[in-house]
This record gives sequence, C-alpha cells and structure tokens, in this order.
Amino acid sequence: MVTKDQERAALEKIRKIIEGLGEDSYVGMAFEGCFEVARDNIDNDWGCSMKQRAEIAEKSAAIADQKCEALKQEAAELRKQNEIMKQKVLSQEDMSAISSILSFQSYEIDASINNAAEAIVNYADDPKSNAFQEAVQQHRYDVKRKGCIVALQKRVDDARIAGI
Repeated sequence: MVTKDQERAALEKIRKIIEGLGEDSYVGMAFEGCFEVARDNIDNDWGCSMKQRAEIAEKSAAIADQKCEALKQEAAELRKQNEIMKQKVLSQEDMSAISSILSFQSYEIDASINNAAEAIVNYADDPKSNAFQEAVQQHRYDVKRKGCIVALQKRVDDARIAGI
C-alpha cells in the first residue's frame, strides 16, 4: 500500500513533468485542475476525479436547463393569464360609469324609502292592515338595498381613486 507522502511525492513529480512541457502543452491543458483534485483526494481520503466532476457538472447543467425550460413555459403561461386578467379589469371610465349608476340607484332608493315611510305613517292607525305591512316590508327592503349600494359605491370609488 502506498502512503500519502508517497502519493504527494508522485503528484509533485507529475506536476513538474507537465510544467516542463510548457504553457501551450495539450497534455498540460488536459491536466488543468487535476492536481488540485489529486491533492484534495490525498488530504481527505477521497476518490474524486475531474471526469467525475465534469459528469456531475453536466448532469447539474442538464437539470438546470430542464428547470429553466419549465420556468420559461410557466412564465409564458403566466403572461397569457396576465393578458386575460388585464382584459377583465375595469377601466377608470367603467368605474366612473358604475359609480354614476350606483348614485342614481341610491337616489331612486331614497325616494322609495321616503314613499314607504309616508305609507307607514298614513297606515299607522291600522298596523295589522296589508297596506301597513307592505309599507314596512318595502321600507326594510329598501333600507337594506341602500346599504348594499352605498357599500358597493364606496368600494368602486375607493378603487377608482386608488387607480386600480
């Protein structure tokens, strides 16, 4: 069995031989990085080669290429989805029109609420009558609708002001 010191001495001899061939040596180029790997193998009791490192790097690169391609496809799909979503977003003009419609609806509901309140007062002497009961139901219904419209109009106006 060869000792680590013998391995180090052999490595140094090989390194000197390769250096002796000159900077433009094909063999020297082939051994580039190999001496460091050999030294690490000796120091750490490893059995790694430049070929193994190259194969691992090639596999890692292939995996990275596959992931990159998958990410490119995902990005393309997300761009398509983004375009679809952009078409569904209301413009500032649309939101202004909706706000105006809601304002008009709110005004009409106010009138209906007032009419129902007048009817309640008019029929208050006979609270069991159908007219009184219908006026109360209409008033409650209109007040509830008014609350929904006011809340929706606030959301639309807030979004419009925020530029969404």
